[in-house]
Amino acid sequence: MKLVKASLFIAFWAFNLVTFSFFSQASAEELDIIIDDWPPYIDRSHPNQGFISEIVTNSFEKMGIKTNLIYKPWKRVELDVDNRGAVSFGWVRNNDREFKWLFSDKITVSSSVFLTRRDSNILWKTLDDLKSYQIGITRGYSHGNAFDDLKSQLMIQEAATDEHNIGKLLKRRIDLFAVDPSVGAILLKTRFSREERNKLEFIMEPVITSHGIYVVCAKSNNKCSYYLDKFNAGMALL
Repeated sequence: MKLVKASLFIAFWAFNLVTFSFFSQASAEELDIIIDDWPPYIDRSHPNQGFISEIVTNSFEKMGIKTNLIYKPWKRVELDVDNRGAVSFGWVRNNDREFKWLFSDKITVSSSVFLTRRDSNILWKTLDDLKSYQIGITRGYSHGNAFDDLKSQLMIQEAATDEHNIGKLLKRRIDLFAVDPSVGAILLKTRFSREERNKLEFIMEPVITSHGIYVVCAKSNNKCSYYLDKFNAGMALL
């Protein structure tokens, strides 16, 4: 009789466990996050999709939210955040974005420096020193308020991608390219030959800016604060 009762208890416990698991999975919240590649921070070719991607997905997972990472060009990502209630990450603060978006706690810190040709012999100390150079930037990127505010006084050329800007630098169509050094180093290693790499160098000092990287969504998105609070709480548990 005791054996029968024990068997019934185990069966009842197993049934409840399976039922709880089923309904927990069925009711799990999902969130689409719109981003673009930015190796090594965001990299769809890597198993964890980049170390920032891993932090973001794990943080939301801690709070019971399953994330789906969807890749689009950065300019389209920005439009989706502005107009379609999208959540994104990999963004830095600037005046324009702070006017329209909310920001999470800081995920990590990035910096911007200049990549140039070794034979250019360019030296600079202040942003005013840059006015005589053709400067490449990538469309949709910010390199801090001070640089952004001075862009109208600089000779700026926008390109669609970081890789395109490096190509322009090699072809002497620009003199400087503003880029995160980790991002630039990955691109040089994976997309350009040793001969091409040897023609270029980073100007590591001074930096253009150092800035935090954040999860963002628009103030007009009525769930924006909810998602940022969930992310911040989850990241604190990592």
